[in-house]
Amino acid sequence: MKANVLVVEDNPVNRELLVALLESWGHAPVVAEDGLQAMAVLRETTVDLVICDIQMPRMDGYEFILHVRESLPARSSLPAIALTAFAMPSDREAALSHGFDEYHSKPIDPRRLRSQITELLERRDYTLPLQRPKPCPTKTPDNRSPRASPERLRAPAQRFLAAISCAAPVTSARLPRRWEQPLRPSPSAKK
Repeated sequence: MKANVLVVEDNPVNRELLVALLESWGHAPVVAEDGLQAMAVLRETTVDLVICDIQMPRMDGYEFILHVRESLPARSSLPAIALTAFAMPSDREAALSHGFDEYHSKPIDPRRLRSQITELLERRDYTLPLQRPKPCPTKTPDNRSPRASPERLRAPAQRFLAAISCAAPVTSARLPRRWEQPLRPSPSAKK
């Protein structure tokens, strides 16, 4: 499976190595030297995967991936591999928590990197784009809190009961009677 791979790496030796490896595996590398250049490339070019160094001038890898996930909605589910000299388990967790899908510590292990690329490209073909939840409104049109309406709570409560009835049949037998009672607005919601 040929893919366009964005390589974001400030070190020319590492950049050349990644380009040579990607080309030998049949991929088409696109190169950027830092996060700012990479953002410009993403706005102009279609890429299937990103391999990004963490420590770079102007915009590091963490800032770059956060910008991609937040400010480029069409690219929010773009697979990304963090490439870094940091090799501690906490560094891997930091990369994943910032939005990278995989982590690869330097020196580059070609077999492992190829496996990560293949896995991410295959996973991408079977997953839906990330759907971010919409923010909850703080007020309804009639200027009341949206949580004050008992009718709004009835359907979610019934879905919850239906879901837990399969998972916990012993406790769910007691819950419906209590939850079938009419929902009353909280005293703070009455005005």
